[in-house]
Amino acid sequence: MIKKTGVFATLKEAKNIREAFNLPVISFDGFSSIGGNSRELLHSIALSHGLPEIEGFYGLDRDNEFIKME
Repeated sequence: MIKKTGVFATLKEAKNIREAFNLPVISFDGFSSIGGNSRELLHSIALSHGLPEIEGFYGLDRDNEFIKME
């Protein structure tokens, strides 16, 4: 189940996150990659907004609200 956090990324942050997800990535094992990890970027931005550490990663919905799985 997806849970909304009530915390939003700025427009600039959301743009950077979406651009990071569109960058080409080389993955050798299906998990690690060369070219950066967009999930970790999104997660670190969520944490910078005061959200608590969670197992896994935060997501971002189309309204720029951080979301998480529960």
